[in-house]
Amino acid sequence: MSRTFFNQTLIIIAIILVVIGFLFSLNTTLGPNETVQCNLTKQQKCELVNIAEFVTVEFLQDIELEEELNLHILTSPTLKIKKMWVQGVNMYMGKTAVLIDNVKETSFQKSYQGVLFLGACSEPNMKWQLIILTESQDKGEQSWFFNFDTSRN
Repeated sequence: MSRTFFNQTLIIIAIILVVIGFLFSLNTTLGPNETVQCNLTKQQKCELVNIAEFVTVEFLQDIELEEELNLHILTSPTLKIKKMWVQGVNMYMGKTAVLIDNVKETSFQKSYQGVLFLGACSEPNMKWQLIILTESQDKGEQSWFFNFDTSRN
């Protein structure tokens, strides 16, 4: 076997492996203990889907600091919310609990009514994350991240 043939074969194998790796990365779905996230924008509603499970968060009014905020959260019927809190991204504000007022269950979804209170700090433009930690029999624990912003007037 000549050295040129060997080098050409190695290059072809390397190209094939790169292509397979690229195609695999396009079709990879999130597995257990991995995170999914989205940004809540002006519509104040965001849905995350991971294979057959979903979590939707909707603020029921404008997101204001130092005001009681009401949330509507929908999840797949297979998901159980273990913990839920809001924390600052660009400033330290600790963890703020999201209190659940009401839960309704159907065969299609679970519906939660939550209440939250955001404090203010010296930062004029604040970035926040609502983190929902869920558990299911199929996938174990999963974290769902909902990012949003507030600004002081």
